Amino acid sequence: MIPIEPDTVKTGEGKCEMVFSNTEMNRLIL
Repeated sequence: MIPIEPDTVKTGEGKCEMVFSNTEMNRLIL
């Protein structure tokens, strides 16, 4: 689900993708 979510957001929207990527990346790092 994690790999599909960022992919869809990236291809779908550009601005939301950045926000989602940053939030998800931070969570993964934490």
